[in-house]
Amino acid sequence: MNWFIFCAIMLVKLLTSLSITSSLECNTTESCYNIANQLQIDGTEQDYAESNAILYNSVNEWPNDPLLWGLYGKLNVFYTLSWSYALECITNSLLLDGTSYSNHRSYLYGGWLYSTPSYLNTTRADEYFNTAINFVIENNDTLNNFWPYFEYAAFLSHIMNKYDESKIYYDIADNASPNNPFINFFYGLLLKYHLNQEELGEEKIQSALHIASFIPGQAAGNLIFQSILFKSRQKYDEYQRCCSFSMEIIDPKLSGANIYCLNDTHLYDIKDGDNSDESKTKSVKLMLIFVIFISIEM
Repeated sequence: MNWFIFCAIMLVKLLTSLSITSSLECNTTESCYNIANQLQIDGTEQDYAESNAILYNSVNEWPNDPLLWGLYGKLNVFYTLSWSYALECITNSLLLDGTSYSNHRSYLYGGWLYSTPSYLNTTRADEYFNTAINFVIENNDTLNNFWPYFEYAAFLSHIMNKYDESKIYYDIADNASPNNPFINFFYGLLLKYHLNQEELGEEKIQSALHIASFIPGQAAGNLIFQSILFKSRQKYDEYQRCCSFSMEIIDPKLSGANIYCLNDTHLYDIKDGDNSDESKTKSVKLMLIFVIFISIEM
């Protein structure tokens, strides 16, 4: 991991740890979950900080609630990139309830945690994704809940390089929700870069890009997370497409995670920007100024 990437990740973690207080209030597990979840959906760095504050206080007040721990795990896996704390959150969630359909999402979060460079364990990740899928099958809910199939398809392609098998699961998700932009984008990456269907793949990618401004902000954070995984697997084309898509969804100035892409050599090339060492050093200085400004505002 180069210095600029390390700096960007550390800044994201700093931004979300500057405060453990929130201007929003909740007094039940359900209301706290709903508020924290909506903040993550909105997806700016300030929203993640607010969600972090609510969940930090909530799991301390209700330490036996598996859904709160699971949502906290999601925040730390995808958006704050605090993977060591994500492990604690997800472990707590599944220890409290690892057998109910209502908590199956914690297995998805765990699957992605075990796909990260820091905690890579493909056997365990595969088990977690399949456990979530089995919950859906047992509850006859595939048409309403296609996400575990989509998540597993992405894992098979992004991490395992099992492209033909990935297509099987993408087809299940695509049939359930054919106009979903996230499915179209990642399915398009698979088709274009790994299954020799460049035209169809690009068509799917563009269908997602055309409605980028209408996609919730958290999608940008999810794309940044996937771009980290792609780069760790040396899949630079897909890494670049994820970064570019994320910056179409939400203004990079509002998302500390997007700093990761704004200071990458490949992205400078894509956007015909200045790729000099002087320019990149200036960008890091701007990141530091941004963090200082946010901390003052908070």
